[in-house]
Formats: sequence, structure tokens, C-alpha cells
Amino acid sequence: MKKLLLATTALVGFAFAGGAQANVGAASPLKVTLGGDIEVVGATFREKIKADGYFKYSDYDFATFYSLNVGVTGKGAGFTYGGELVLDNEAEAAFEFGPRHVSYENEGNGIKVSKAIVFLEGNFGRVQAGDAQGATDLAVKAPSVGMGQTIDGGRYVDFLGASDNDLGFPKLFVYGIDGRNNATNITYYTPKFGNEQHKVQAGITYAPKFWSYGADIAHKDNTYRNVIKGAVAYDGNIDFVALNASAHVITGSAGDNVRYGFHDNLRKSFLAWGLGANASAYGVTIGATYEDLGHFGTPQDHRGGQHKITAGIKYEQDKFGVAFNYTTGKAFNFRENVFSERARLKGFNAYGLGGTYKWAPGLTTNADLVFYDGKSGSSTDTSYTGSKGDGYVFMLSQKLAF
Repeated sequence: MKKLLLATTALVGFAFAGGAQANVGAASPLKVTLGGDIEVVGATFREKIKADGYFKYSDYDFATFYSLNVGVTGKGAGFTYGGELVLDNEAEAAFEFGPRHVSYENEGNGIKVSKAIVFLEGNFGRVQAGDAQGATDLAVKAPSVGMGQTIDGGRYVDFLGASDNDLGFPKLFVYGIDGRNNATNITYYTPKFGNEQHKVQAGITYAPKFWSYGADIAHKDNTYRNVIKGAVAYDGNIDFVALNASAHVITGSAGDNVRYGFHDNLRKSFLAWGLGANASAYGVTIGATYEDLGHFGTPQDHRGGQHKITAGIKYEQDKFGVAFNYTTGKAFNFRENVFSERARLKGFNAYGLGGTYKWAPGLTTNADLVFYDGKSGSSTDTSYTGSKGDGYVFMLSQKLAF
């Protein structure tokens, strides 16, 4: 940790020095920018589980989330070039049984590089390479405010499953297939085609391995390989209504010898796709998304489809915003071993109400209240009645973005 903090301090110093040089030296071809945010969250949460008995768990805690963003841009020979580096302490994909089984775990005070890219853009579009989500950045999300309520990446996810006896609610399912997957890849974005009222942009990404980023060179039994993402997004206006819509697809081949523990229950290759749309007018935004998860993360003998639906409405004006949204779906329970009786998520629902108030530029207070419930059972044994549970998370935060 000491080395990591020293490296971070050196990086911040470098960014400030670079920024000063770029501003002072008129001949400097590069512009360095520095930004980030700090958010302190207080939360109280409770969950009740009925599975071979009854269990109830309540607790409260404080947490601090932070990020640092360093950007570099320059111009030359008719194009723009540069890079971006993002450090944060957000949860990331953690592997059980090596790279074979995936869940999300809190990282405490661990600081990691969540994004690191170089790019080149011009009339031809944009080409970027490095650790980033890629083409699915174009995918539309249902509306939310502040800490995100139930929408992908909502802060409540960090407080799910805090107890040892939790139902195993699938954080990976809640985030989405690649919500926090920044596997090293190469991505191409087309220019935005259209006119002032209607524009369309597309992107395509290739990643040799899923969840392999930075200096991590994954061996042959990485979860998925030859991952391809494609997306197209539309932005436009019809009279006074602003419209945003998207469609995306993600596919990957099962890695060689990918197994659950020491068992021969191999994963399947997968094809997932999704749609999303938002409409905004007079400060009100409504929207919804649908994602078919295909066979992502499932063993070969898994039965039943996987999907996720989100919907929401928000209202924003200069100082405050409020939103209500909903997430529901069914999926294989990514957190559980395939031979666990809880390996099938038969249903998940989350209802979120949130608000935000802006005190000054960059300074906001945020509140979220999320209720959730779920049922799980066997992935293959239809006679097992399964377990069920529900709970809530209430959060209040102070955030500074700079």
C-alpha cells in the first residue's frame, strides 16, 4: 500500500506539473487536465432470508469512494490524439477458482487503475486502445440521479450481501455483463453521421480475453476469449422532445478447459444483446432498457433464460433532481458454485427512489432508498423449492467533484 500511495502521489504531482507546463509553455503540444471526485456515504441496510430456516441481518456503516482522472490531449497533422488514466477504489471483478468463476467484491482502500487508454481521432472517427469498456459505452441507460438508485452501477450494490448468510444476490447481474469490465481491447468509433436534429454513431470492440486488463496476461482457461462488442446509438430531437436510443451486442467464446472447480461442467460460449431508449422534455426524462444475457456465465446444463429490464423516470432543474427506477430479471446466480442449491436466480426486483441537491459547483448531497427482493433455487434440480429474501438500503452522501 505504501508503494501504491507513493506512486499515486507521484502521478498527481506529474499531472499538476504537466498541466502547468501545458498552460505556461505556449509551444507545448499537449494539454494535461486533472479531475476526479470524493464521495462519503453513510448507509443503513437490512436483509431477511428464508432458506432452511429464517435469518435477519441489519447493520450500518460509512464508506468513502474516490477517483482521480488524468487526461492528455494534443493536435497534429490534422488529427487529435491523447490518453486518459482513471484511478479509483470501486469494486471490481474478483475470481473464485482462478479465472473460472466471477463475482464482485469490495476492495476496501485498494486503489486500482480502472481505465487507461490512448486514442487517435479525426474525420475518420476515433480509434482507442487500452483498458476501457469500449463500444458499449454508447449503450443508453434508464434515467437516475445522484448515486444511481437501481440502475447499473447504482451505489446500493456495494451494500448488498453484507452478511455471511446472504441470499447471494448477483452483483454481476445487477451491474450488467460488462458494467465494470475494462478488459484490454481495441475499439473503433465511427464519426457521428446526420444533421443537427438527428445523429447516429456506431462502435466495435475486440478484446482477446474477458476481465484481463493491465499487465494481467490471462492463461488459456480465462472465462471467455475473442470477445466482440458492437453498439449503435441515436441522438435526436423531435420538436421539443430529446430522444436517445441504442442497440448493442456482446459475444465471446468459452475459454479452453474452463471448469467449475475440479468438475467437468464447462461454460458455454455466449451471445447477449440489449436495447435502450430515453425521451426528455421540460426537465423530465423517461426511459427503459432490455438485455438478453444469453448463456453468459452459465454451465452447459443450465436451464432457463436470462434477462434484465430497467425502467425509470427523473426530473431535474438547476439545483435539485429526483428519480424513481426499477430493475427486474432472471439469471444464473454468478456468485454461487454451479453445484450449490442457490445457483439459479429465479427472480430479482429492485425499486429505487433518489434525490440530489447541488449546493455549489461540484458539491452535491445525495440520498437513495432501495428495496429489493429475490428468489433462488437449483440450476438443474427443479424439485428444489429454493430460498427467498428481501431487504433495503438507505444511503446519504456528500460528494465533491472537481
